[in-house]
Amino acid sequence: IEDKYKIEMYNYLRSIGVKCLIGASNTPYDNLALLADSHTDFTDIHPYWDLIYRSDRVHDRPLIKQSCFNGHTMVNIMASAKVKGKPLMITEWGSVWPNEWRAVDMLSIASYAALNDVDALFLYAYNGGWGMSWDDLEKRLYHDTVVFNDPAKMGLFPLGALIFIGNSVMPSSNTARVSYNLDELLKMKDSFPDRVLLAGIAYVTKLEKTFEPDKNETSDKAGIEYPNVSDLIKDRNRTLSDTKEISRDSEKGIFILNTPKVLSFSGFTGSAPAQEFNGIRIYFNVGEVATSPTKSDFATFTVASLDGKDISESRHLLLAVVGRVRNTGQKISSHPAK
Repeated sequence: IEDKYKIEMYNYLRSIGVKCLIGASNTPYDNLALLADSHTDFTDIHPYWDLIYRSDRVHDRPLIKQSCFNGHTMVNIMASAKVKGKPLMITEWGSVWPNEWRAVDMLSIASYAALNDVDALFLYAYNGGWGMSWDDLEKRLYHDTVVFNDPAKMGLFPLGALIFIGNSVMPSSNTARVSYNLDELLKMKDSFPDRVLLAGIAYVTKLEKTFEPDKNETSDKAGIEYPNVSDLIKDRNRTLSDTKEISRDSEKGIFILNTPKVLSFSGFTGSAPAQEFNGIRIYFNVGEVATSPTKSDFATFTVASLDGKDISESRHLLLAVVGRVRNTGQKISSHPAK
């Protein structure tokens, strides 16, 4: 019924002269719904980290320290909606306040979206608060999805834009694909039961799905043939993109983007030694801070060329350094697990 509705509605809208792109849903949380969405001009999904929607509590876990095999990370959720031959538009996404480690996610999501050839990223939202007014918003954060006065978001927004649309991060030239026929889709009882089986791939290379609903004949191999993740990821704590530009260490909580035009070293820097990339040196725990370094020291260091030249030759660079951003006196209370 859903598949038929989306095809008929799409064709009707075109028949009455609608010119803009037409999508079907922002929540294709199973593969049958994704198949139906793929009959329109693009697919879409809304990945969030620490968004309050199932309870009134936040977990305040750093996304950078989550294993790439966690199917609930934003990168894995984002990749789960990519269909071969269709643009993928992420019309909402965010790693939200008061999560203390959200700054690095601005940089890492932009980088992995570029690696996976995502077509659009809409950060939610400039004043995203479900009916919030503009009164008294300037001095502090009032809502988890508001970004206009959040330095962890807006302080890095220009860098995220340069990473995503500035041709500074190479998309993967390789693609891992998984194909489904209708019988196999109908047997799936859970929403994206294959998300666990595909988790991690998008951190290394492009991931796409293909649907062949009319090919229901028995093949030589029973079931769905999934890409072999172990061929792509040898160390479950460390990933390196096949472009060699993006690396991630979930054990240490470190994210590195190293391209000729953009450099970012971000995450938990307390135990990290000084870093050097193409003539740029980053020192941690300098001066008074050096007397009491902690493993929880957290920051993002990003340099980008603004004149189209490589960093080593550019005369116009943008530097942004952002750490944890909180309201004055903010405390996050612990709560018993349910």
